[in-house]
Amino acid sequence: MYASVLSGEVPSQAAQLQDLTAGMACGADRLGALAGALQTVIVGQQEQAAVARLRYRAYLAAGAVPEDRSGAIWEAGDSDANARTYAVLLEGEPIASIRVHIARGTQTTSPACTVFPEVTSPWLASGCAIVDSSCFCVEPQLARDFPQLALLAVRIPVVLAQAFAPSWLIATPRRGHEGFYLRNFGGRRLAEPRVYPGRERPLALVGNRMELVAERIFGRYPTFRADAAEQAAMRGHYREALQ
Repeated sequence: MYASVLSGEVPSQAAQLQDLTAGMACGADRLGALAGALQTVIVGQQEQAAVARLRYRAYLAAGAVPEDRSGAIWEAGDSDANARTYAVLLEGEPIASIRVHIARGTQTTSPACTVFPEVTSPWLASGCAIVDSSCFCVEPQLARDFPQLALLAVRIPVVLAQAFAPSWLIATPRRGHEGFYLRNFGGRRLAEPRVYPGRERPLALVGNRMELVAERIFGRYPTFRADAAEQAAMRGHYREALQ
């Protein structure tokens, strides 16, 4: 079902996205149009290969990984019981993706919990959930012209942070990329960059209590507010792992 994105296919995808947002000068309007037109799914076996190739293209373009003949990145953490990988699809092809671990109670598996345990352990002890997003990527040839694709991907952990309140909404960006989270989500740097398994560059820890930044996020991006039905559906994705 999923073909690799070849050089001739990306311009076609860009043209489709242009058509979806034609005449919309406002970023919020473009975000809403794309949210309504693009499909977001949990990645299963059928989508795994295409998302792995998307990750590789995005990471390679950013200098985050060395060249690899496999042309794909799929990690051991993708199989964690409390992790789900999501993809934003355009006519069946993934153009953005993000992985989210939910750590809560005795389920403490997550990349940030492994690399920054002295920061995350007190949150779990206090009864908070940790919404730990990683492996965030956007098709590199589309990312600049369509910044809304990044927002569609990171909306997912924001919704999960609402669903699992009280919660910490965190991410582990590369140095120089923290500003995206600090600017858009009211995050703050929680730990200096550290060596992170499988990455060429150290990753920092940024985030905040969702309850402290929720209204700031919703004021900037109203579509990030999730109703009770959506929150319940998202909790269902992790129900077995968090029992």
